[in-house]
Amino acid sequence: MITVVGESLVDVVARTGHGELTVHPGGSPANVAVALSRLGQRTALVTQIGADDYGALIRTHLERNGVGVILAGPPGRPTSRALATLDARGAASYEFDLSWDVRGLRLAEGSAAMHIGSLGVMLTPGGEQVLRLAESVCRRGDVVTSYDPNARPSVTPDRRTTAATVHMAAASADIGPGAARAAAASAAWSERGVRAGPRSARAGSPATAVRRTRPGRSCFG
Repeated sequence: MITVVGESLVDVVARTGHGELTVHPGGSPANVAVALSRLGQRTALVTQIGADDYGALIRTHLERNGVGVILAGPPGRPTSRALATLDARGAASYEFDLSWDVRGLRLAEGSAAMHIGSLGVMLTPGGEQVLRLAESVCRRGDVVTSYDPNARPSVTPDRRTTAATVHMAAASADIGPGAARAAAASAAWSERGVRAGPRSARAGSPATAVRRTRPGRSCFG
């Protein structure tokens, strides 16, 4: 079992010069959970989904793809949305309407691995709960953890706070951003990287994994 912890949302896509909107289930962690399930892994997504039409769309998408759903946020909050506006060349600009107040986070029973990301680590107040779970799992030492950062100036405008959060999450992960990439993510808001600990190097891609310079994880707390 792999537990994924992070946001679910709908992408509402508008094209310049066209009045019709299209709606797609999304959110990076939700996409990761779906991909893992399609690859044959038993997967559960710990997330927040509203009790509305957008939430029903997401839940149906996850269930059809075999992803177990563990709801951890208040159902009375609306489902998060990302409005993507495509220009004539197809380039997208984004506006976000996000709600992330997850609590009482837990791993699905029998989990051997956990993935955390992306805005779900950065957004308050739920991001603090994700970091606490990551630290707790890190100290247990029996679950491989991966972390995928996502920092956007429109969502996380405080660069210093963003950098600190990225480094705290990475400290509890076996697979996550390398130091140089983490710095670039906090500065340029878009760079991604992979860094693997000794255990996770066996599970990840050898073409992209970079072994830590010291054994194990530091567990930030």
